Order: sequence, then C-alpha cells, then structure tokens
Amino acid sequence: MMKILHCIGSFFNGGAETLLVNLANEQVENGYDVHIMIVTTKWDKKLLEQLNHQIKISFVNKPIKSKNPYYLLKLLYKYHRIAPDILHLHGPSLAKIIFYKPKKEKRFVTLHNEVMDMPYSKTVDSYIAISSCVKDAFKKKTGHDNCVICYNGIDFSKIKKKDYYLATPRRMLCIARVLFETKAQDMVVKAYSLLPQNIKDNLTLDFWGDGPDLPKLRECINALHLESKLHALGNKENDYVNQHLSEYDIIIQASHHEGLGLCAIEAMGAKVPLILSKAAGFVEVSENGTYAGTFDCGSAQSLSKAIENVYNNYTEACNKACKAYEMALRKYSIIQYTEQLSKIYKDY
Repeated sequence: MMKILHCIGSFFNGGAETLLVNLANEQVENGYDVHIMIVTTKWDKKLLEQLNHQIKISFVNKPIKSKNPYYLLKLLYKYHRIAPDILHLHGPSLAKIIFYKPKKEKRFVTLHNEVMDMPYSKTVDSYIAISSCVKDAFKKKTGHDNCVICYNGIDFSKIKKKDYYLATPRRMLCIARVLFETKAQDMVVKAYSLLPQNIKDNLTLDFWGDGPDLPKLRECINALHLESKLHALGNKENDYVNQHLSEYDIIIQASHHEGLGLCAIEAMGAKVPLILSKAAGFVEVSENGTYAGTFDCGSAQSLSKAIENVYNNYTEACNKACKAYEMALRKYSIIQYTEQLSKIYKDY
C-alpha cells in the first residue's frame, strides 16, 4: 500500500485546508495509507474531525514565528518515522526544511497562489500549480519548468444546490478570510454604498469569514451607517457553508489576487450567480467572464456597476450560474482532481 504524507503549515478554515481534507479523504477511499503532518499550533479541531478516521495525524505544534531548533528536529523525527513513499508538501518553504530526501521517496509541492514566495528546491520531483497563472508565476520567479497544473477539486455531493431563483435578488454573500489587503472586504462595503437607493432598499449583504480585519470590517459598515443591510457574521464551518450557500442570490469574491478560488467553485456547485474580481485565478475559473459577472480589481465603482448589472438582469445571471455548475462538475470535481494527482505521482 502506497504511503502518502501531506505536510502543511497550518490547518484551519481556508482554501488549501479544505482541498487537503477532500483530497486526503478521497485518497483513503482509493486505498492509500494517508498521513497528515501539521507544523504549527494553528489548527482547528472541527476541521480535523472532517477527516476520515483512517488518516493518521501528526502535530509538530511549532509556535508561529518560533525559530527554536527543537521544532525542526521534532518535524524531521516524525517525518523519518513515517518514511513516506510520497511526500506532498502544501507550501514551497517546507521543501527547504525537509532537506534530505531518501531514494525511494517522490516529493511534490502544491503552489496555491501566484503571489506566494516560491523558493526552489532540487529535492522536489515536481511542483503542482492550481492554475495556469500560478504555473506562469512559478516559471517567472524561479526560472524552472518542472511544474504541472492540477486544478483544485471540490466534493460537489456535499453542496446543497439552489433549486429556485427569485425574480429579483434579495441576498448577497461575500465569503473569504477577512484580510483587506488581499480579500478587499473594505472595497466591497464601499461598492455597496455606491448602489442606487432602490437597489440598496431591496438587497442585503452578509460577510462570512474570520481574520485580523474583522473588527475593521464592522467599523467600515458602521461608519457608512449600513449595519441594517450589511452583516459581518464571522467564521462559518465547512459543513455550514456547503448547506447554506444556496440560500443566497448573489455571491461576491473581490480578491486583489487569487490563484484559482475554491469559494468561487463552491458557489458554482451551489448554482448561485457569481460576481468575481478580475484577479488572474478568477478570470481563469470563470473563463474570462463566461460563467460569472466580473469587475476591475480594487475598484468599488466597477463592483457597484457589476452588482447593478446582475440585479437588473438577474434571469441572465441565473442562466449563467446553471451553465457554470455544469462546467464545474466537468472540470473541478474531487474525483477528477485525485485521479490526475495519482497520475502525477506515478509519472515522476
């Protein structure tokens, strides 16, 4: 039985972590011996509970930013005890930490966005980009070509589908980690404030997600006196997200940059109309606006116009969402992702 070790820095609600949960569970179902090693103390018990009980979990519990060599030795000790056939690293810096590579081992690194640091290691058999824009960034930053694309996979069977559309949308959702410099929730608030009054009278906006800027998000809402229409609701667990996405009429993703966008694909899986920024990953997943409304990154005015357009042409947006759902099933299923990843494992 092939032994796979996934190593990840942290393990809380996020795109990389959600992908790893789905991947590891599918790999166990396919007969692999799967291990996960979490490096830092930043992990969520409820997310761990979503993993198949056959998956073995190892904790290094390194405090964030700690440089104590004890934790390096602890990580290396656990790694050598597991002795995997496949070491799959979910972050390029980990390849520099686990610097020794046994002859029998194959080693892979998943790159989750195009703006991350990409230190190159000769011990890696292949880097795995989640999209074309991430692969292009890898080539530009490292000068190397050993990188393949493997699109993220979603377990669409877990997502409740929207089965009824209103004539006019009433509820919008923005879902992302609350971090203004990357996810742009402050700009979303500004965009809502620019909407015509008749639309604001009929359209609410919820924010799902935790993060360092959550208090500032609530301050932004209060400063514009929008607290009756805009609600910062904090973190929502994956099961809740899967069951309640379909209750919304429009989902907004406003990132300044994005490697691909799991939340956008999940929204497609729920058959909800999407409005996406023109971040490279969103352009790719929406096929340049074929499957979603789009707006210029960082522009509140452009987003406001996009919301107004979807509001006034909602039937067209719903038809686009149904087509997006069919495309996502073909291109981004967890089964297809796992099969493609298994082929990558074998080819190197």
